[in-house]
Amino acid sequence: MNKGRLEAFTDAILAIIMTIMVLELHTPEGFTLAAIQNELIPLLAYVISFVGITNLWATHHFIFEPMHKVSYGVFIVNMALLLWVSLVPITTA
Repeated sequence: MNKGRLEAFTDAILAIIMTIMVLELHTPEGFTLAAIQNELIPLLAYVISFVGITNLWATHHFIFEPMHKVSYGVFIVNMALLLWVSLVPITTA
């Protein structure tokens, strides 16, 4: 398999995961400090998850840079990685 296809697929999945995470954030009920404080924990969970997925994405590209072709084993490991990363929106919710 061409590594470009797997990288593009992984990029798309990670972008979708990040989008789903941001959809879990809600606007505060008002403009009071108490209303904003109610949304701080979900916002912090989002920021930490976003930074983690961004780090994973950058590392993924760094690892794939010297490759020319992707073996079946690498494909399966990459799919397992995406499976576990796809659970991040559930944990941040």
